[in-house]
Amino acid sequence: MEISNSVKTIHAQLLGSAKMKVWSWGAHAWMQMDTLTLQFKVQGHHFSGHVRIAYDEGDDLYNIHFGHWRNRQWKNIETIEGVYCDQMVDVIDRKVEYVAEYGRY
Repeated sequence: MEISNSVKTIHAQLLGSAKMKVWSWGAHAWMQMDTLTLQFKVQGHHFSGHVRIAYDEGDDLYNIHFGHWRNRQWKNIETIEGVYCDQMVDVIDRKVEYVAEYGRY
């Protein structure tokens, strides 16, 4: 399956805005779920599991899902809807890795 332009754009927006922050999550196992959804696995301080970023064409915004695969079934833990592209990294970081004390040192 060829990677869709929407998924390529999501990936580029994540890495283009804060590559080091994305890699700090241990982001790996990148996968296109459908033509509008990118999924990847993270191993962060607060959350280890899968993150899905789904583009909502109608609103021109993103919906971010945090969850796990169990017995080949998706178990959604939390969804954050209506995220702008320039907010994606910070929204994910707050759920996966961010620790306020890191900035003090």
